[in-house]
Amino acid sequence: MAKYLLLDRAVRKTDDPARNPLNIKTLEPDSKTRIYFDNHSEAPKGFALRVTPTGNKAWILNYYVQGRERRMTLEKGYPAWGPAKARNEATKLKVRINAGEDILGERQAKKAEEAAKAASGKPENLRQLDARYRKYAKKVTARESVLKWWITEMGDLPLADVDSSLIVRKLEKLAHENTSTRTEGKRRSPATVNRYLAYLSIVLSYGVSIGVMQFNPAKGIKRNKERPRVRYLGMEGYPDDEAEKLLEACKNQNATLYALVVTAMNTGARAGELRNLEWSDINFKEESAVLRETKNDETRYIPITGKAKQVLKGLRGGGAIGKVFRSDDGSRDYDYTKDWAAAIEKAEIADFRFHDLRHHAASMLAMNGIPLNQIAHLLGHKSIQVTQRYAHLCKKNITDLGAMLDGMNFK
Repeated sequence: MAKYLLLDRAVRKTDDPARNPLNIKTLEPDSKTRIYFDNHSEAPKGFALRVTPTGNKAWILNYYVQGRERRMTLEKGYPAWGPAKARNEATKLKVRINAGEDILGERQAKKAEEAAKAASGKPENLRQLDARYRKYAKKVTARESVLKWWITEMGDLPLADVDSSLIVRKLEKLAHENTSTRTEGKRRSPATVNRYLAYLSIVLSYGVSIGVMQFNPAKGIKRNKERPRVRYLGMEGYPDDEAEKLLEACKNQNATLYALVVTAMNTGARAGELRNLEWSDINFKEESAVLRETKNDETRYIPITGKAKQVLKGLRGGGAIGKVFRSDDGSRDYDYTKDWAAAIEKAEIADFRFHDLRHHAASMLAMNGIPLNQIAHLLGHKSIQVTQRYAHLCKKNITDLGAMLDGMNFK
């Protein structure tokens, strides 16, 4: 079992090479989960860093209870805790373990007890209320990471102690947290902070509805002012050939990414909606597809025409069962994140996310005179206010209306 001297800085000449010094700040994720055991002189036995394929870095501690191996994850991972802080916390835990405590076993027993309470009785804290809400809502996948953050921050607090001032303090912390293990100083946007507050408010409102809270303390908290993002390929200030470069890079990456991107550009559908698309949902003859799992939980139809129809037929090959977008070997759903990042880098496109393909589709329609209500219908916007972000692009509509008025007034 290899061991390393875990550092959150560049390796120096003074670092003992026999200890295998490793800079975890620049440590790239592998295709498999990797565990790097620490051999620092102050590190307790079994202390290590776990790095998942998605880049998540968590501190762990392996120990034995009655000959049975236990592996527990420390309260915070990297970069929230650097190696020195994590070693110190792991050492404290090891002292308790050596004294006869089974910390992980106690944690698991506590969670099981809380889950049982949440299922059978009235929720007493946010963790239990969240568990109850999940059973009620059934679908909370879009809010999974958001709710997990709130549970980590104040999940064990009695609901009576969750007040507006506490939520505001947590929101301030949320806004200033570093969100990247690779980029120092990367913060959540005001819009993202608003989403966190909104999702918490939904759960607390549910608490009011079932009688475990008298009021929702998240209501009335001032939201951040948002500036709706509109970024499309070839927009003013960016190269005109961005779309061509992106498509070429995606095509060279692999056929699945290329088909996913073309379909997103031609339909304005969200990434999650397309990843849930099944072959049985597509009707090539009628040139349409039905989206059954949408953000608004409402079935929606999208066009499958032209290039999108061509690439999807090519992707189908001999099989047309199950999900449309699958991994190369067909064993799992297609995760586009790494391929997308590689394509964006190759195409040298700045400040462009996969979700911006949705903005691109809407912007192209707006600039070509399509009314906002039709764009809203295609994108599945419940409110036309959301679609108003593209109103400034509707110059052709305004010009056409002006020409109509001129014809009416000055025949």
